[in-house]
Amino acid sequence: LVQTYPVGLGRTDRRTPRGSFKVKGKTVNPTWVIPARIRQEHIAEHGDDRKAIPGGHPDNPLGKYRIELTIPYYTIHGTNNPWGAGMPVSHGSARLYPEDIEHLFPLVKVGMPVEFLYQTVKVGRRKDGTYLEAHSDLYGVGGTLDAAARKELGRLGSTVDNKTPKGALERS
Repeated sequence: LVQTYPVGLGRTDRRTPRGSFKVKGKTVNPTWVIPARIRQEHIAEHGDDRKAIPGGHPDNPLGKYRIELTIPYYTIHGTNNPWGAGMPVSHGSARLYPEDIEHLFPLVKVGMPVEFLYQTVKVGRRKDGTYLEAHSDLYGVGGTLDAAARKELGRLGSTVDNKTPKGALERS
């Protein structure tokens, strides 16, 4: 079984890291201790000099659930601004819709592996056919969508004519 969720990624100047990690901990209603660099942004942009925002507070960007990872400062968490899920708006953590993190949170166990992939094209197969999903290359590191589509289709052992991936990508 594979579950997928829209995820808000880090802005282009604060990219979400790629790699393999483990779940270090889980917190319900986490307090957000604001890192110094982000705090300086908040002071400059909003005049907000708080050092922390308590769990459950409407200004807390972590939402109701946080999954801590073995990579320092990066987590998987909910949000107080659902419009940011699926967009590059975070400081690098993975931000999920509140209802999605609520579903995921009880399924995750401390010690579980986590892998952050940066994949602009995904391909899958079901009984009724092969499916291709493509997204813009926000960080400019994935090459062309056509090349990525061909690579992913090749992993499934699919061979296609030259026009099929390009046509599918143009319609996406």
